[in-house]
Amino acid sequence: MSDIVPRRTWCALPPARPVARIVTPTPRLWLHHGAAGTSDAATACGYVRYHQRTHGWADIGYSFLIAQGRVLEGRGAGRVGAHTAGDNIGSHGICMVGNYESRLPNTADLDALVWLVRHGIEQGWWEGPITGGHRDAPGASTSCPGRRLWQHIPEINRQILDEGDDMTPAERKMLEDIHREIFTAGDDKIPDGGGSRTLRDRVFQNNAALGRLDGLTPAAVAAEVAKRLPAGTIDVDLLAGKVADVIFARAGKA
Repeated sequence: MSDIVPRRTWCALPPARPVARIVTPTPRLWLHHGAAGTSDAATACGYVRYHQRTHGWADIGYSFLIAQGRVLEGRGAGRVGAHTAGDNIGSHGICMVGNYESRLPNTADLDALVWLVRHGIEQGWWEGPITGGHRDAPGASTSCPGRRLWQHIPEINRQILDEGDDMTPAERKMLEDIHREIFTAGDDKIPDGGGSRTLRDRVFQNNAALGRLDGLTPAAVAAEVAKRLPAGTIDVDLLAGKVADVIFARAGKA
């Protein structure tokens, strides 16, 4: 994988009008699926028609798409998307073409995704690995990017960051449990400058720190993190530090 297929070569329907620029690198990168069709350019072009003709948008909502092991240019880097309501000017969105509620994308598509995210970091388009699935965005009410793909995000991020290659199967499962059962729990609210956000919204990009758990259960980590959270606003770095403190202290590595 070494290039991006230009928009004009994979879908004959051109953008309806220019799209505004955004500041890069963006702090967040959201993962989506199209929820329909199969992994091919024809399906992706169908998404273009749906977004432009049905919704009346300037172009397809996603920054990039993945299909048939290729990266397809959508709106492109540094342009306002229409992929994640409430966060389109502070993020990019990548769509895996097809439906991944009950299965994962094929290996070629996953490899293309890893390449694209690494490439985007190198190019300064976004700051780090995948922030989360569309369902993890504040205020979102959706199952996107599909249950199976969403559960696989920690593994995708490990590959992007070249981390965890020496992890045991038990450690990998624990990391996925943390992702799925703790930081996506909608009831785990914390104060945030007068608003309220979940643990998942503040820790998602820091889950690589959870790679060595030595038998800790997700419930045990969650309980101890909750005890250590101070009242009032808490920033991302502080929360990530609290999580790491719990894991490494309980594992005898502090």
